[in-house]
Amino acid sequence: MKIALILGVTGKIGMAIARRLIKEGYNVIGSSHRNELPAGSFPEDRLTLHHLDMEKIESIDSFLDEIKDIEEIEFFTNTVSNTLILEKFEKIERSVFENEFRINLFNYAYFLQKIIPKMKSDSNVIFILSEMVINPQKNFSPYISSKYALLGLMKCLTEEFAPEKIRFNAISPSKMDTNFQWKINLNGKMVYVPNAIKEKQLKTQKFLSPDKVAEKIISIIKNKSINGQNFIIKDEDRN
Repeated sequence: MKIALILGVTGKIGMAIARRLIKEGYNVIGSSHRNELPAGSFPEDRLTLHHLDMEKIESIDSFLDEIKDIEEIEFFTNTVSNTLILEKFEKIERSVFENEFRINLFNYAYFLQKIIPKMKSDSNVIFILSEMVINPQKNFSPYISSKYALLGLMKCLTEEFAPEKIRFNAISPSKMDTNFQWKINLNGKMVYVPNAIKEKQLKTQKFLSPDKVAEKIISIIKNKSINGQNFIIKDEDRN
């Protein structure tokens, strides 16, 4: 049985990816900050869940210790991301950038260093980026710059691990109906988009389905010629 490792498996994107991989014959090891899944989300024997806080190295080490007996991992992705920060660049404190890079890059890179030795030939790593990497928007500089750094890391690992035939690719989804879209750090305060505005946007704008993200990941896995690429995924995409 093939093993997939998904960080942030209790989010909408993580759950969609896990369900699709299970259909493809994978067993899934998942992480969650909440450490709980909605009842009936997955067959009990196909997914195991472990607690993980990507902000803390000690939590990462504890997670890795819990899965130390897993010898081979065929697929890995990380859907964990910090709360989206909306602020003008000149007002952003250094600590905000440091925290964003800690979660999105530094601790992720540390995790990859521990996991890649468990990955065999023809394994896949998918980086979850954002369409804003390709089409940046103002006032999101910590998030976008950290995702750009991840894109650079993906490109480096593609070259370094080509001899081992471990493939690294990235996807950059457009906006989706997830908690990440509707919860924003505004001037240091967590703000939820009002339901009226949320409902209006869902009716009048296009939002990408997490299932489309999962479908794209499966297509990348199956096409062994794809390596070192970043794919933008929008609502109108069907393949």
